[in-house]
Amino acid sequence: MELFELDNNYQVRISPQALALSPFRKIWTRDRNKNKKTAIESLSYIYFVCDYKSDYNDITDVEKRKIVVEEAVITVKGWKEDELIIEAMEFYLERSMTATMILLLNARASMAKLSEFLKNIDYDAVDAKGSLKYNSKTISDTAASLGNTITSISQLEEQVKKEISINNNKMKGGREKAHFEDGA
Repeated sequence: MELFELDNNYQVRISPQALALSPFRKIWTRDRNKNKKTAIESLSYIYFVCDYKSDYNDITDVEKRKIVVEEAVITVKGWKEDELIIEAMEFYLERSMTATMILLLNARASMAKLSEFLKNIDYDAVDAKGSLKYNSKTISDTAASLGNTITSISQLEEQVKKEISINNNKMKGGREKAHFEDGA
């Protein structure tokens, strides 16, 4: 079930099923405005921060991702990520993330930290004994092994894409769609 979809105009579309779920319905109903601008922007924020397919998913630092998404999506003055938004985000993540997705996100975060570490190494730093703190062979070996790490992450990404495809082809009752059942 797709709760949120990004259309061709890069607008988040909210499915009726999403509004049937309590955390999302609360966000929708607390917005008393006819155009539901605050609710739509809040649900879009949740999508862009939490969904694996979000264009912002490559920002591995979640707090930084939240800031970037808020700047890009939220136009309502005084909007803040409150308890209701956090509850809906936790709900969405709990129900949309597979073990493989979590592993992939953690691998990406580790890769980002390793990249930052390698970028900031002080090759002249010495320890208390006056020896070089960082062994150039160890650094070289680490850099050389990055290709294997990237390949592993790519394989995880492919596995996640397969999981998403399988989940998108499932129908009610766990039945699989027939080849032309969706009109394709």
